[in-house]
Amino acid sequence: MLGALRTLRAQGYPNLDVIAVDNASTDTSGELLRRRLPEDRVVTMERNQGFGRAVVAALRATEDEDIDYVLLVHDDMALMPDAVQWLVGAMEEDPSLAIVGPKLREWADDPLLQQVGMSADAFGRAEDRLDADELDQGQHDSRGDVLWVSSAGMLLRRDALATLGGFDSRFDQFRDDMDLCWRAWVTGRRVAVVPSAVGYHLAASAHHVKGRRSPEEARYRIERHTLASMLKNYSGRRLAWVLPLGALIDVLRILGLVLSRRFAEGFAMVRAYLWNLAQLPATLRRRRAVQAARRQPDSRLSSLFTPGLPRLRRYGESIMELASGDSTQALVDADDVTVARVDPLADQPVQRFLRDRPLVLLGIPLLLAFLVSLSGFLGEGQLVGGEISPWPEDATAFLQSYLSPWGGEPLASASFPSPVQAVLGILSTLLGSAWLAQRVLVFGLIPLAFVVTLRAGRLVTSRPWPRVIGAAVYVTSPVVLGSLGEGRYGVAVVSTLLPGIVSLVIRATDPSTNRGVAWRSTALLSLAVLLALGSAPVEGLLAPAVVLVGMVVALLRGWIRPLLRLAVGGASAVVMLAPWLFDVIRDGGPSGGTLATDGGPPAILGLPLWQAIVGQPRIVDGLDGALGWTMLAIPGAILLGALVVGMRARPLITGALVLLVVTSGAAGWAASFYRLPLVWPPALLLPGAVALAVLAMIVARWSTETLLASDFGAGQVGTGVAAMGIAVGLVAGIVLLAGGPWIELRQDPQLLPAFIGADVDQLGEYRVLLLDRAEDGTVRWEVTGAQGPTMVSFGTIRNESLTRLLDTTVTQAVAGVGDSPGAVLGLLNVRYVVLLAPDAEIQASLAGQRALEPLPSTAAVAYRVSSWLPRASVVPDPAASQLLASGLPSFGNRTAEGALVHVGPGEYSGGTGGATDGLLVLSEADSGSWRAADAGGELERVELPPVTAFRVDNSAEDRFRVVAAGGLRRRAVVAVQLLVALGVISLALRPPGRREDDEPVATMPTELVGLADTTTVIPRIDPNAPPPGTTDGSTRGGAR
Repeated sequence: MLGALRTLRAQGYPNLDVIAVDNASTDTSGELLRRRLPEDRVVTMERNQGFGRAVVAALRATEDEDIDYVLLVHDDMALMPDAVQWLVGAMEEDPSLAIVGPKLREWADDPLLQQVGMSADAFGRAEDRLDADELDQGQHDSRGDVLWVSSAGMLLRRDALATLGGFDSRFDQFRDDMDLCWRAWVTGRRVAVVPSAVGYHLAASAHHVKGRRSPEEARYRIERHTLASMLKNYSGRRLAWVLPLGALIDVLRILGLVLSRRFAEGFAMVRAYLWNLAQLPATLRRRRAVQAARRQPDSRLSSLFTPGLPRLRRYGESIMELASGDSTQALVDADDVTVARVDPLADQPVQRFLRDRPLVLLGIPLLLAFLVSLSGFLGEGQLVGGEISPWPEDATAFLQSYLSPWGGEPLASASFPSPVQAVLGILSTLLGSAWLAQRVLVFGLIPLAFVVTLRAGRLVTSRPWPRVIGAAVYVTSPVVLGSLGEGRYGVAVVSTLLPGIVSLVIRATDPSTNRGVAWRSTALLSLAVLLALGSAPVEGLLAPAVVLVGMVVALLRGWIRPLLRLAVGGASAVVMLAPWLFDVIRDGGPSGGTLATDGGPPAILGLPLWQAIVGQPRIVDGLDGALGWTMLAIPGAILLGALVVGMRARPLITGALVLLVVTSGAAGWAASFYRLPLVWPPALLLPGAVALAVLAMIVARWSTETLLASDFGAGQVGTGVAAMGIAVGLVAGIVLLAGGPWIELRQDPQLLPAFIGADVDQLGEYRVLLLDRAEDGTVRWEVTGAQGPTMVSFGTIRNESLTRLLDTTVTQAVAGVGDSPGAVLGLLNVRYVVLLAPDAEIQASLAGQRALEPLPSTAAVAYRVSSWLPRASVVPDPAASQLLASGLPSFGNRTAEGALVHVGPGEYSGGTGGATDGLLVLSEADSGSWRAADAGGELERVELPPVTAFRVDNSAEDRFRVVAAGGLRRRAVVAVQLLVALGVISLALRPPGRREDDEPVATMPTELVGLADTTTVIPRIDPNAPPPGTTDGSTRGGAR
């Protein structure tokens, strides 16, 4: 405050009188004012009523005085000696100006800009249009119109202030100045910044030191006053779209604050809306006054607002920085520093552009090749192939299945599904369209793998070219492309995340990593392990294996804190996965995919040792010809470069990476040679693919130094050959990508004839059995719902007993053993049997099944199961007694008196239309989880393996309800999973660490030191001399 008073006294403008308001201060500032100013120049308020009311009190003390201008100065503001003269001069020069303000600098020796006038986005969020830590070099010294200027230093015409009604008395702090200036513009007046007038502002309120106001209280007032200003000052037409869209953005902001554990700030935003709701009558009265005085439409004022959504743009820039890894310290390239030197390409902009932007030269061709490969999949219809099935039209089907105590259609069980199912549901809901969700969540894995590898490469070097080359090597490797090309969605997820998992483990383990970054890495690692292992429980074991290696290293090095971090990250992932993993181990592997889409157990691939070692398995079309041999240039060149470049520059790391390549290849070959069950052998080559990508980065990083070595020799020749080999191999990889390596993926194939699903609305859900002849001559089978396969089954666990029974039944049916298999299919709710391709041998065997009725169709070879039972129905006696005796429904069964309606996952409801004796048969696995009841109570369970049945007697009511028990347990487990997931996400968004708020500078800037010395003679400015740039030196009245 003392600085503010002394700089006011030092002003060169003569007609300046100071009135101070002591707004119920609790420190010594009130006493200081009374010592420095005459008694009638200090207004003392009994309680703090806010800045606006303080201004009113000051003006009342001068009602009888002839005053043209009012100068408002905060107590943490110091004006340069000529500031007021510049401000008054601008007013005198332009009568249309109602409010002007100075250029504000930070309270520091460096001329850091704080404000040069202010703007706002469409939702009233303040924007200063300055770069971070921007120095004042005169770049903003042109006077111009602005939306608002800070009340820390503001000159107003007194008559304009009176006409506008002054500050909103409800705004005690923050955004009162924006509201006043906005009203000035709406009513036809102008607001401008005068950069020649300079002020130094401590911004004590923004630093939370004035009045000890907390950040939460500051946010509360900013949010509530911003919303109130919008409600008052926008026209109805503009408000109609700004208000709901702004509310939606605020909901997302509140969610982000809650997820980052900033609960007080999130609640502050909720309080701001509640305040505005309570104040709505008063706000509407003020709005009517503003709109009645409106002289400018909103369209005329649009140039004063920041176009677009600048905050979203900044969020996007932060995401891009995170993706590129600009904030990560390179560990391998320890000498990676920028050295000031003369740029040899300074006068060659095109060459310099290509050198500095490798994504243009290599990333764009990769992207174009990728888009070309998708040209056949961008039309209408769903993708099908391998584990990839059609997405449900309603994305909430994922979440309903996840929450249900009985899920995993069409062969459901009480087992927990993978948490990945919930993730798919959440992401699909956010994306909206099933078409878009499937394309993004399937094909988006390839560009995501590129970005993840690019980001992980920042641990090797900060230089862009090596990282782009390494990322390109990884995403064009046959293992990565082939995993998605064969429709192995789980392995594709693992291949996408594995480079990031390696990077996160290293950052979480490295003791030199910043504490906050290390904990954020730990949280992201937990989520990555969750997704990898939850998508592929066998191949996904690569993720916890990497974590385990990190823990071993930390333990051997004695790094206790990194060890604890990795333990916390691993444990949180295990907690979220535990219910599913337990059921996977107990009940068998998860389901996913259909026979029609090449599902079933992983095929055993003949993988030669040499292909495994170099990471080039022949699992993608085109690799058997010249293109495949050309692709070999990549691993060959990288290994050569590792020998002549890597072993010289970073021998230890290079040697370890080469060993990993060989070990990974040997593991993949062994899995193929010994026919290990459940594992897809090429997936074991993924660690080698990551190692080759890192080796490519090392070779690219140090190849220039090797080529420029003083003595020409084998090293230079080997380096040149390696560079050319990598280039040729990458071109081949781009060609391979453009050719479309998606060998098993098809768009909207006719999996089931249209008539197969035509009865579902009338009869309810039923199962369809698909049969096909495999290449090895065996018959493969799969069961789907009436509408065909769906991705909702991904990550679920099929009922083991039903699966075994169906396998035995299909084996007997295609072998022509007896005629009971058809009846068994009817008991299991299989209504149709479909041959995907005509097969005379299979057709001859099925013809012997009395329960299978051939259907005349040109679309497919199909049969209707005559003994079919609805999913849940009442079978009356005597058919019920025959069913209990034989375990099979009668051929030509027409005994289902009343089919129950499938209300939701794990729930059926309906009736028979009258009392009857018989059985309530549920074609779900025989499980104690099922309960059936009528109005009289629970029904008695009877044994009818492998399905579930209940006794219905003549006294039973005609309405039944069948539910799977365990819903409360399932919801409790999901709640725990959700809490852990939210905790991990919160840790990633806001890791622990010391809060580093900028401390305000306590001493005055150098330019103002003289003004703080009462003995210093301050040079006065001639009041009769006009400021530079003005033409009239006269002034009217004074300023207070």
